[in-house]
Amino acid sequence: MNLRELWVDTKKELDSSNISDSGIESEVIIRKVLDLDRNNFFATLDNPIPMRKTSQIKKNLQQRISGIPLSYITKNREFFGIDFFVNENVLIPRQESELLVEKVISFCEKQKETKFTIADIGTGSGALAISIAKNLNNVNLIATDISNKALQIAKKNAKSINVSKKISFLRSNLLENLKTPVDVIVANLPYISTSEMNTLSLEVKKEPKIALLGGENGTDLIAKLIRQSPKHLKKNGKLILEISPSQKNIVFSLIKENFPKSNPKVHKDYAKTERAISIEI
Repeated sequence: MNLRELWVDTKKELDSSNISDSGIESEVIIRKVLDLDRNNFFATLDNPIPMRKTSQIKKNLQQRISGIPLSYITKNREFFGIDFFVNENVLIPRQESELLVEKVISFCEKQKETKFTIADIGTGSGALAISIAKNLNNVNLIATDISNKALQIAKKNAKSINVSKKISFLRSNLLENLKTPVDVIVANLPYISTSEMNTLSLEVKKEPKIALLGGENGTDLIAKLIRQSPKHLKKNGKLILEISPSQKNIVFSLIKENFPKSNPKVHKDYAKTERAISIEI
């Protein structure tokens, strides 16, 4: 069997399982096993594929059909133009979360002569902290997570992306173990409500529940973080949180309760969805 035939067969299998973007996904599954970039993939479509490689591709295909997310199969996810290692111990970074990185970068670039300390709470794969560290020189980051397995993955990513010197990693339940005040708190915490969990796709249900479930209305951890933040955020600091659009009013109230003089702002993601709330104090 040559590469072209294998690609066609793989795409058909994905189509029959109602997996969208079957053309791209079949290509990615094959390229990962064969270690090919896109140019070499298309340049070698008539090349025969060794049986051992074909067997691995078919194994990965069956995993995908069973509902395992593509990123867990390839162990890779691009975020903010950076390739991150991911597995089943961390949430797969989403494009909409790049909004948080953009807002933090914008805030810090206004004062390039200032050295900012930034806390990324619930870092997971390290996508937020590492993307910020990669794009700013005037920062030190503290990346926290309650999961040791997640912290190990974040450390691995920081090392491979060469930003380890800018980031310290801390096991902590939100801000509990944070010893020093910081200039910025950024967080993409679990915000799926209990009722919403049942409506999630099979793929999303394969991700860590601890990284998805935010309690009855989805704001349990967000509320806890907001209540902890006044003790940990420096004057003239920034707090920015990713939310579900339906939680805007609840989060607004929590912020005004804990930061009475603040003026919360809502930020829309690339799909024009209200995705984040921030304050500067």
